[in-house]
Amino acid sequence: LDTTGFGAGLAGKELLLVVGESDTATPPESMFDPVVAAYREVDGLDFTARKLSGDHSFSGSRVALSRVVMKWMDTRCR
Repeated sequence: LDTTGFGAGLAGKELLLVVGESDTATPPESMFDPVVAAYREVDGLDFTARKLSGDHSFSGSRVALSRVVMKWMDTRCR
């Protein structure tokens, strides 16, 4: 599923996208990086992208993931 074209439909929204650097289910270089590049070009999209250590289920980095999500929510979801 190519999600690079979904960005225009998200204009006016706030979006957080997080991937594990060792994710083999959705490899960053083929699934995350192209989406990030495409979404950065969308006017009116408040887009945050983060890569964290860990795999698809963020094994070993769930605390870091929680912190990223909580910080993003604290600044965007008020």
